Amino acid sequence: MQLLYIVVSECLKIGIYQLLRTLNSITISLLLLLVLSSTVTFGCVLKMGYKDGEKRPLIGDKDDNSGVYFEMYTMAANLIGCELVVYRSSKKRILQRLQKGFLDFYPGAAFSLRRASYMQYIKNGLATAEYGLTPLNYPDIKNYLQVKSLDLIWLIELGSSKQEISDRLQVRVQQANDVTMDKVMRYFDTRGVNFFVVDKEVIDQFTFRRPDYFLEYNGLQLHKNCCGGIRPMYLAFSKKSAHLQLEDNLDFDSTKAISPSNQPQDMKKASIVHDFAQALAKLAREGMTNKLYQNYLLRPDEDY
Repeated sequence: MQLLYIVVSECLKIGIYQLLRTLNSITISLLLLLVLSSTVTFGCVLKMGYKDGEKRPLIGDKDDNSGVYFEMYTMAANLIGCELVVYRSSKKRILQRLQKGFLDFYPGAAFSLRRASYMQYIKNGLATAEYGLTPLNYPDIKNYLQVKSLDLIWLIELGSSKQEISDRLQVRVQQANDVTMDKVMRYFDTRGVNFFVVDKEVIDQFTFRRPDYFLEYNGLQLHKNCCGGIRPMYLAFSKKSAHLQLEDNLDFDSTKAISPSNQPQDMKKASIVHDFAQALAKLAREGMTNKLYQNYLLRPDEDY
């Protein structure tokens, strides 16, 4: 299976004709037999793309895919007879490949209208939230308008959907690649930055089994009501993926804004992606998704 995936990938890179010219007739025959005997299996490779930087407990850095995402999506893929492969690169390149259908899905994606034009949002079974983060002694921030009125400088990761919000409000921003908690604290201290939108999972990892004052001890103030409460997490599936077939969503309400819960199109039931979504829902119902999340909150230096 993995051999076939590599061979076909090479075909796409250098051209099938050029590749076949380098193979002898015996090898060509074997390759054809492999293709013919593996058509169904090969058609069920799900290609997940993610940025280089880590986001524990969900995923490690570019050299370490371990985490909730890899285990959860591998389990769901296996339940429907598919295989998961992971591609890591810059967020900009990942989004470009999703837009063209070279990758199938992004494992956890914030909603934006621009992304919704080329990706379909599907619940992945996890719950998430986005919080505001500032240095200490700032007023409690309850909405993005306050970021503008307080004249804060917003640290935004390159490729983030938050760029649409900051552009609309004309908030001053500073961009950076692969933003971690260490980088946030460093930028707060040395770059004049004083606002960042952080995912619940990152805060859960940072404060897990730490005292209640741990954020304050590190000079950080959390704003839980600024950027959306607890809500389902969604994966974003490329609309150009061969595994996704869409149809009109009969429940779509055109009088309301487009959102993950109000999309103009829906997955066809006779599709791999629909089966994948059902497998993810099954893992969540049976408690496996939450169990994985709790297990991966443990830091590497903890053995209990």
